[in-house]
Amino acid sequence: LLSKGGLKKRVTIIPLNKIDQTTLSADKIKAAKAAVGTRAALALSMVGYEPEIEAAIKYVFGKTMVCNDMEAAKVCALSAPNI
Repeated sequence: LLSKGGLKKRVTIIPLNKIDQTTLSADKIKAAKAAVGTRAALALSMVGYEPEIEAAIKYVFGKTMVCNDMEAAKVCALSAPNI
């Protein structure tokens, strides 16, 4: 597709064998839970995906926390140094 010009519009291709698949450490997730309880969760735990695209999903969502409210987000982002 790429070498023959078969793509008609712009796309972004993520090389799954080369991307950073790291996620937040268990310690940071535990610290967030201790600080705000169930008002925060790792975004990765909120999405469903096929195993073959796990690397891409971890790349996109692996270091992102989702908070229920602004106060929890402030605590996770600013107040807790271990998060």
